[in-house]
Amino acid sequence: MMWEGKKSTAQRVFYGAMDQVAKKTNDDALKIFKKAIENVKPLLEVKTRRVGGRELQVPVEVNPFPAAVAGDSLAAAVFAGARRQDDGGQAGG
Repeated sequence: MMWEGKKSTAQRVFYGAMDQVAKKTNDDALKIFKKAIENVKPLLEVKTRRVGGRELQVPVEVNPFPAAVAGDSLAAAVFAGARRQDDGGQAGG
């Protein structure tokens, strides 16, 4: 969540955001967070294949079971990157 900083600060920011989500949606904040992660999780990834002396970028479906942790971490990285881009690099708001 933060490039550099204290764990307690990151936790305070995260749980504060979860409280705001719960107030705005009148729903379980953890359920909303999991849905957001599912929405940004990639369905395809690009792998390099060597064909006839050339390297081609071939789209491959992400396997949800063995790479579930990798897919989730990639989705979290996309989610955090979008957040950083929105607020100019400060994850704390």
